[in-house]
Amino acid sequence: MRKITVKVTFEGKNYQTNIITNEDITDDETIRLAREQIRKQLTFIKNSQQNLTNSI
Repeated sequence: MRKITVKVTFEGKNYQTNIITNEDITDDETIRLAREQIRKQLTFIKNSQQNLTNSI
């Protein structure tokens, strides 16, 4: 296992995230995982903000 810090552009903004992977993962797969992780994090944040707004 190894930890890789990846910088990617997602929806026009730059993000940095850490990916923990196997040693034999390709660069393309690493970038795909990073984008997927960022997408999930942004979706979580967006949903959390909506829930907070709805509860006020």
